[in-house]
Amino acid sequence: MKKLVDRGFLGFDDFWNLPHQFVDDVNYRRGGWSAVSKLSFFADNVRETYFVKRQENQFRYSLEKPFERLTFEIEAEAIRNSRALKLPCVDVACWGVKRANGSSRAVLVTRAIDDQSLAQFIASDTDWKALIPVLKLCGEQLFRMHSLGIRHGALYPSHIFLNARSNSVRLIDFEGSRKYHKISNAIKPDLQQLLKRIDSMPAFAREMLLKPYMLKSLCGTLYAELRSRQIRPRQC
Repeated sequence: MKKLVDRGFLGFDDFWNLPHQFVDDVNYRRGGWSAVSKLSFFADNVRETYFVKRQENQFRYSLEKPFERLTFEIEAEAIRNSRALKLPCVDVACWGVKRANGSSRAVLVTRAIDDQSLAQFIASDTDWKALIPVLKLCGEQLFRMHSLGIRHGALYPSHIFLNARSNSVRLIDFEGSRKYHKISNAIKPDLQQLLKRIDSMPAFAREMLLKPYMLKSLCGTLYAELRSRQIRPRQC
């Protein structure tokens, strides 16, 4: 945060008023909008890169929390909880909410991750054998997250970052994260999202990633889905 302060980013409005040079199309839904821009500068001859997420009047409601909350508020809370539980997550530089004149706005600033995403590995000529240790770690950490009843909500290969050298895993995009009492409610939707997008991985690499789930076989539906992907779980 100090490096941002040194560059003149002292409060909410300094981020909110950045130019609307967004990395993707603006997301218009739920009566509001959200978008992401990239902020990059040099500090001590080192390039610092952040993603600035801005949102206005996009709320999420639930039976447990029926009052309106901006989805970026929920995301910031989910990242904070993940960090407290030592689960893989992105680094938050700062975040804030501003409500005035009938409008609710949120800013969430995260540090860019230099590692490659699983999607980038899938799209490239990857030495998957060299990734076995970090794939194993990734599967273990995802399973631990789910065993705590936490659903990521957007468990896509593009949101999973791996570093084989440091053997580390990071996740981004916690906007859809939820906590469930029933573990299978956390596992099933996340793995359905992931399984659809890792077909082109070698079978041994997929098996290494999903091994904790195959060892446990937590529900019949999951077991059948793993088998349909030509992976052989161990029988319970």
